[in-house]
Amino acid sequence: TTFSGKLARMLKTKKNRKPLLVACDVYRPAAIEQLRVLAEQIDVPMYCELESKNPVEIAQHAIQEAKAKGYDLVIVDTAGRLAVDEQMMNEIAAIKEAINPNEILFVVDSMTGQDAVTVASQFNDRIGIDGVVLSKMDGDTRGGAALSVKAVTGKPILFLDILSFIISVCVAFFITAHLIENYNIPYLTPKLGFLIWDIIFALFIIFTLYQPDFPLFISY
Repeated sequence: TTFSGKLARMLKTKKNRKPLLVACDVYRPAAIEQLRVLAEQIDVPMYCELESKNPVEIAQHAIQEAKAKGYDLVIVDTAGRLAVDEQMMNEIAAIKEAINPNEILFVVDSMTGQDAVTVASQFNDRIGIDGVVLSKMDGDTRGGAALSVKAVTGKPILFLDILSFIISVCVAFFITAHLIENYNIPYLTPKLGFLIWDIIFALFIIFTLYQPDFPLFISY
């Protein structure tokens, strides 16, 4: 839900789009209210049906609303689910069939480690995803999950939050400083070491995790 708001804000301010946020999480308490608050904060319209418990119909009605009011982008926030939950998987498949989205982004908590790989793979096989969003990238499992999700699904990791990226760079600096301090590597000074690591890390991010034409870091 939080990512839906961030995505809407980015597309509105950076791409001059007119997004409509849609609340299709009818299960989690206060999910609709959370999206409403986020929509108000970023000044983006939000569609919901408080009395309805049918996310497929809500999504369909939201598309009609967008067409009627001239919104050129619809972001549907669906409920979180596990791949082993057959009923919920059938629901998300029904939403996809009903509205035929241009892109499906899978948001995964990278703190789950390799479990994230299994879930992402099953979602991709069942639903078909276009990209992955990794949250909580400041955890110690982030690297393995990121690389594995990319390798298993073949889909790009499109978004990270910028705070976690900065934390990762700081950790890389500490590792480099430790290597320089404890191993006498000829000609490797701290400044040179940091520069080399910066270059390697930047190339790693751009070419391993991201599509070069869409390397986005988003945050409030």
